[in-house]
Amino acid sequence: MYTNVTMCFGAAHSVVYVALFSLYAFILCLMSFDLKTLFQDQVPLLENVTSMFIQVMDLGLIVPLCVLSGILLLRRNAWGYLLASVGMKKFLTMGIAVSLMGLNMARVGVPVSAVELGVFPIIALVNLVIVGLLLKNIKD
Repeated sequence: MYTNVTMCFGAAHSVVYVALFSLYAFILCLMSFDLKTLFQDQVPLLENVTSMFIQVMDLGLIVPLCVLSGILLLRRNAWGYLLASVGMKKFLTMGIAVSLMGLNMARVGVPVSAVELGVFPIIALVNLVIVGLLLKNIKD
């Protein structure tokens, strides 16, 4: 599994390694279920937080991308426009995905705060407008 993960990032033709890694991950996920209690009208406890990988990705990639994009946009550098478009599309898709996740969680009775149900749709709507303006103003 370690080799396949390494090759996902290091090989020129990594599709095979991504498929192998996904297969390992799928098998390990299936093996983690306790089938004796799974089908006895009980919902198994889903432990999915092993590390702060989302925070690492956000602080290590997204925040620097946004800061660099802002600086380059202020300087009217072409890279700023490119990086900002990547960031805006990321925030648009994240806002939509987290909004739908929150609504689905509320639908099945999982406690969700009003802030979560309000902030992410606003992020999605604002970025939808911004991405629309960006796409409208692209010229050949």
